[in-house]
Amino acid sequence: MKTQLRTSTATVVSRGRSTFRTLVPAVLLALSPQSVAGTDLADVYRDIQAGQQLTAEDVANLEDVLLADPYATEARVRLIGYHWQRIWGNDDSRRRHSDLTLWMVRNSPRHALFEMAYGRIDRQTSPESFQQTREAWLAHLEAQPEDPVLLGNAADFLLMEDRPLAMSLLHTAQAVDPANADWPGKIGHLTRLGSTTQAAAAEALPHFERAYTLSDNPYARERHLVSVVRTAYEAGRFDLARTYASEALPVPDPERMGDLHHHAHTVLGRLALREGDVGRAGDHLLASADTVGSPVLSSFGPNMRLAGELLDHGEDDVVLRYLDACGEFWSDTRGRLQRWTAEIREGGKPDFDGRWR
Repeated sequence: MKTQLRTSTATVVSRGRSTFRTLVPAVLLALSPQSVAGTDLADVYRDIQAGQQLTAEDVANLEDVLLADPYATEARVRLIGYHWQRIWGNDDSRRRHSDLTLWMVRNSPRHALFEMAYGRIDRQTSPESFQQTREAWLAHLEAQPEDPVLLGNAADFLLMEDRPLAMSLLHTAQAVDPANADWPGKIGHLTRLGSTTQAAAAEALPHFERAYTLSDNPYARERHLVSVVRTAYEAGRFDLARTYASEALPVPDPERMGDLHHHAHTVLGRLALREGDVGRAGDHLLASADTVGSPVLSSFGPNMRLAGELLDHGEDDVVLRYLDACGEFWSDTRGRLQRWTAEIREGGKPDFDGRWR
């Protein structure tokens, strides 16, 4: 088994290389003690958020910290957060984000940063940095082709730019570490990435169900159950969607499970609407907004699919109440709620900026 896995992974890495084979120096693969252990995702998110609030003076101070100690990971992650939110309009920030990230890949590749978008580099805007970072990931995998954390982090880096390679890495990680719920969950998400078809949802669904079954952490189970509920509906498995959504409610920890509460009610409302029960659908819409929110809901906003469907049924009032309630947890609206509210009051139907999540 070991030999087969090693051969399979080496083939994937070789196929993923560009025509030139510039390898990261071997010394960079001898990881420092600081790089061996990952960091909790919540801690990384906290540091990213703190970084996004930095002043210019704070940034200069943190750069001094890194000069004194390149392994001051908290400072580095905060700087990554600071520059990440500026990469689309600031060339200096884009370059600095790439440099900070590449150092992390070379020296701390198991860090939980790489499970998040902040640890990725856009190939279109930073082609040279992307290629260097890609080569660094592939060099790690050549040295340690059966390390599931490295496989997963490399797949996360590549998922937007090289989906076939990312999928191969995730399947290898699952073969090496079959009891880990993360791998089927990520395979399911990558299967659905960029596709809203019923066929893609049907293909992803068993992966999400496996992730939900394998997970023994209540908050990870919540995350996987959200995926199962939504994907079962999109796959046309309406009875299954109802079963899972009903199982989810009431959520055991409303303060920390806002996503599950929101999406379970959204799916139950859409099912009610399919059955012609507009009133019950509206009740579920309002219930879906009766949440303290979550990092995802607060940043990216709520699902607007049921709201749009209810507008098609003339339920303007209930949708307006829903938008008002969403303002209690959606902090980064950028004026969207006000704009959509005004459009509905004027007799229109907003497209919700394509926010059909």
